[in-house]
Amino acid sequence: MNRTINPAQPMLLDVYPNFWLYTYLNTAFFCSLFLLFPYVMNTFFKDWYNNLEKDKRKDLPAYVVCLFHHVVIVPWSFSRIFADVIRSGNSEVYDYTTTELDVVPVLVGYLFADAVCSAIPQLQWEYIIHHAITLYLTFAGSFSGAQQLIRFIPHLLASDFTQVRTLMWVVQ
Repeated sequence: MNRTINPAQPMLLDVYPNFWLYTYLNTAFFCSLFLLFPYVMNTFFKDWYNNLEKDKRKDLPAYVVCLFHHVVIVPWSFSRIFADVIRSGNSEVYDYTTTELDVVPVLVGYLFADAVCSAIPQLQWEYIIHHAITLYLTFAGSFSGAQQLIRFIPHLLASDFTQVRTLMWVVQ
């Protein structure tokens, strides 16, 4: 089925004029989770938290914030992909900017916070590169106005589903 894309559809900042404000607020939210988590754990679960190995105590905030991020992003992504499959039989022009871009401030906020609070301070190059590539692909799709790219933002984000390692680490 050949889908028609409307080249005159609005771009990200047309749909979300407060994009940078929402991105900043999401970044502040995720940074707060990173910074407050050790204090909360040390207050409410002091014995358990202090009995963790030093490396696990250092990694725990990153894994919990990552898990929180995945609980929001992955279900959203799969729901958007499913909705796109349902629409695939429809020949009318569909504006992806109104549905696919609403999660971008959450994604960008998380990526910035994770990079600043975890990956960069620990010089975890694989995560720094992963975040840089994900930010590039997200911004390329979001700001290009090309519906073909915007349409696949949920597919990019659904790939976070493969990070079962995060869940496994928390369960251990």
